[in-house]
Amino acid sequence: MNTMEPTGYFVPMLAIIKINCGLSFITKRLMPFSLIIFMSQSVDLVVFHLFLKPFTGFPANYFFLMKVVLMVKHLLDYRSLLFITCAL
Repeated sequence: MNTMEPTGYFVPMLAIIKINCGLSFITKRLMPFSLIIFMSQSVDLVVFHLFLKPFTGFPANYFFLMKVVLMVKHLLDYRSLLFITCAL
């Protein structure tokens, strides 16, 4: 994070993405789209804790699993994105 802060745009951009995705979760509008956007950050957090701080990764793993559960719950919304043609 110390290398990202001097850029001046990374931390505010990340905060804006988190706020927008959080508002999307609360209002339940565009939730599948927000889950896709937010999943990249979750994967990054899990991999970070897996390789650099393995014993402190419980919160990251928990949030990753909750996002996977939400994505499975909204699987029908991803049908056209995943080219699933069979009835689910």
